Amino acid sequence: MHTLLPCDSHGASQWLRESSVGCLVTRFSDAWRGVIIEAAVQRDEYTIRWSNSTESIQSWDALLPYGTEWHARCIADQQRRLFERHRVRFPGTSFDEFKAKQVRERIAQEREAKALAEQAARAAAASAALKEKLKAERAAREALALTVRNLNDALCKTTVNPVRRVHTDLCELDYRLCLAWARVKLHQDDQASYELLERRVNEDQADRLVSARRAELAAKGFFQELGHEVIDVSILQVCGGNDQRWKDYDLLVDGKPVDIKNARHSLNSPDKYVEYCVPQFKIQRQTKANVIVVGVLSDYKKRDSRPSCDIASVILGEVGIDEINRLKNWTQRRFGTLIDFQGLWRANYQPGWAFEYPPEQYRERLEAIDEIDDVLRTPGALDPGFLRRLRWLFALRKDRGLVDTAPISEASRSLLNDLHDLKEECGLSRRSLFVFTIGAIIEAISRGDDPNQIIPPLRDAIFFPVETFDNTFRFPLGLSDPQEYVGSLINVFPIVFEEIRRRRIHFVGFKLTHPNILKGKVTADTWLTLFAYCGGKQEMARAKCGRSPLVLGLHATCPVCQHLICDKCNFCTSNCTAYLERKVRNDDNGEGPTVF
Repeated sequence: MHTLLPCDSHGASQWLRESSVGCLVTRFSDAWRGVIIEAAVQRDEYTIRWSNSTESIQSWDALLPYGTEWHARCIADQQRRLFERHRVRFPGTSFDEFKAKQVRERIAQEREAKALAEQAARAAAASAALKEKLKAERAAREALALTVRNLNDALCKTTVNPVRRVHTDLCELDYRLCLAWARVKLHQDDQASYELLERRVNEDQADRLVSARRAELAAKGFFQELGHEVIDVSILQVCGGNDQRWKDYDLLVDGKPVDIKNARHSLNSPDKYVEYCVPQFKIQRQTKANVIVVGVLSDYKKRDSRPSCDIASVILGEVGIDEINRLKNWTQRRFGTLIDFQGLWRANYQPGWAFEYPPEQYRERLEAIDEIDDVLRTPGALDPGFLRRLRWLFALRKDRGLVDTAPISEASRSLLNDLHDLKEECGLSRRSLFVFTIGAIIEAISRGDDPNQIIPPLRDAIFFPVETFDNTFRFPLGLSDPQEYVGSLINVFPIVFEEIRRRRIHFVGFKLTHPNILKGKVTADTWLTLFAYCGGKQEMARAKCGRSPLVLGLHATCPVCQHLICDKCNFCTSNCTAYLERKVRNDDNGEGPTVF
């Protein structure tokens, strides 16, 4: 059988694919179009006819060398046709020279193509490597962000809810104790109850005593829920026989004497208070040990409430005289030349910010703190885009040197080093952070700094970034501060700064006349109140006003006594002539507080 191959390349390719030699020859056919004239297959003989000859090949393997010759003929034929067609473009050039030039150009083109291919391959590899790097960096940032978030959660996690409610009415023994506090003697047939207590004293006094007993029971439940063994020593006053321990303390918590200080909310600042029912630190008479004080902030009983209604009490924490003395000594050394802190320390009044929860309330905190140094050393942790999310962790670090190389401002570095010193000497607590914040801000005011030079670095050093954590100001350095004592300073002092700048006031000294009253000395005889609380009392109300904080720039200053005027009750100081005039004028007119 004899088959002719069509001369067009498509037909040639089709025939070769269908023939017995197609699988070998077809790879050449498309590239050599026009070269093959005719091919035939007859039995085992393979015949290829070129444009100028015909050759027969007896074996399959013998066909292979023709590929090279076939290709060479193709190229030579193409070159000759090109040379003949464009001879005028190559004057004085022989065909051999033309071929050599074509070879050089082809080699150059091949080299260029190879270089471009290699360049493209390198670019593709670099792009792939960059993508992998960016992917790895993104994964590392996400992992670091998750680690920081988990660290934040662990630092802030509390064991027990400090809000306590004594749901049931007090028992007869509890009312006997309240009567004993009021120095009321029971007759033989008297049954101790709220009604009896109210008859023997008055409603306000009865509610105050009942609130104090509820506070003791709330504190007892708080410590029991933390896992401590608690003995109610206070009740021994009416059932303990000759046991006189109740004179020294109220509870025995794992053998540690604890005294309960109960306060009730101020009328116009529900999270604050201005006085305690229990006035001072005690000393255990047998051992001479200082008794730990636990602060409790309780609700008032509404007039229409049953005496058995559940009144909420918030456990503020505990404080001892030793902790107060250590903090007093540190602040005196650090800020003593600038601020007189004597009014900050009162044995008969401990403000809410002075308390801190026991370590058992933060069971995961110590373990989390141990991880901070490793987190800060993690690659990418100190990148500018990520640093602000964990800057506050520097205050809790153990390695002091970590802050020295961090890309932060000198103001931030100084604040963080101060916090590290405070942590080493006094420990970081709500009270130490409150006093430190006052000292750092007053130092900036005395230098005449712009508030933006101190407030943002101070906020970043103590608090979570707002965008990464809810209720930011309730967790200074992860410590629970439900009343936001520390955060309120960060919020109100920019107002004070602005008012000082507006009035162009220059202070020559500062003093805390009370744990919640800060004054600045303008002249030798003139002191201006920067922030305070209202010590007035609204006669128609059951509670003191207690408006807090009153802030320079937000509340008017009395022109006579230079104290801040309460916007709720007009009070400044009780013996101020301007206050008495305002009070008489408003009483006559039936008006509310005057706003200046």
